[in-house]
Amino acid sequence: EQCPKCGVATEKTMEFCGKCGESLIKDCPSCEKSIRWHHEFCPKCGVGIKKEQIKKEQKQIEIKKQEAEAERIRKAKERHRKAEEERKRLAKQKRRDALERERMEREAQERRITEERERELAEQKAQRVAWWKKHWWKAAIAVVISIVGIERASYYNSDAYAYKQAEELEDAHAWEEAIAAYQSLQGYEDSDYKMRTCYVSVAEELASAGDISGAGLIVQNELWGFDDISSELQVILDSYPALAEYLLPSGMEFVTIPSGSFVMGSTSGWYDEEPAHTVHISSFEMMTTEVTQGMWESVMGSNPAHDYGVGANYPVYYVSWNDCQEFIAKLNVLDPDHTYRLPSESEWEYAC
Repeated sequence: EQCPKCGVATEKTMEFCGKCGESLIKDCPSCEKSIRWHHEFCPKCGVGIKKEQIKKEQKQIEIKKQEAEAERIRKAKERHRKAEEERKRLAKQKRRDALERERMEREAQERRITEERERELAEQKAQRVAWWKKHWWKAAIAVVISIVGIERASYYNSDAYAYKQAEELEDAHAWEEAIAAYQSLQGYEDSDYKMRTCYVSVAEELASAGDISGAGLIVQNELWGFDDISSELQVILDSYPALAEYLLPSGMEFVTIPSGSFVMGSTSGWYDEEPAHTVHISSFEMMTTEVTQGMWESVMGSNPAHDYGVGANYPVYYVSWNDCQEFIAKLNVLDPDHTYRLPSESEWEYAC
């Protein structure tokens, strides 16, 4: 017999080649009996050695192919999983960035409002200083006359005297002069409240004369939002329903949303939508459209919208949450038979 590797003659009793060390024994693929390499058939089970060996090798090759395909699919799934996780992470980051931008915009708007108020106060202070500079000579004349004259001149140039003069104008129903006098006092005593009561009287006179639009402008521009005259304003609105109807925006139509339950949230959505939970909603009414610019202007007296479409039937925008609360408070004054408010997040989602 010859070695299958190097061809050197070997003895039948040898298990390994004496020259190259190649094994001269192999196992039967069927019964696993150890036989010499040159046998084509197993002396025990008679199976063809080469044929079975080829089948076994082909089977091993097929197994390796399946394992390689499974590994390829596993890697593809892993890549897809990582890509999906990255997409979700970027989407969450984008949402957080948008929320941060909204917060910064709100803070910037609040700063602008604060700066505007400070500027108005500075202008009012400058007006008072200018008024005193213009009337300083009255105090100088009083000093020349006598100590008593000084005291009287001080009184005539004081806020107390100006306040008394304004009251006399109010008693005489000289509303415009009284309003101007109270306004010049810049918050002395209850001059601001007195000024608003004069506006209430003007609005009442206009309403009684049939000038509903004129009275409505007074209410919108001068009286809205002041709690100290809410009762007086309510008396006028109750006495002149046409005025309340004029101020109440037209086109506000509501539909009834029946009570019920729904599952709110998500188990696989945004981070702030988890977990999913059942919410019970009581019946309520919701307006069929967004608040339009025309509705807003009829109640608030101005239209803040610009840049992205302006018109009575366009939705109102550039309004803050505080602006909306003021709008709703005015609606409740105009229509005490109903209670207006913003829908909650769950009511809005349930209605949708």
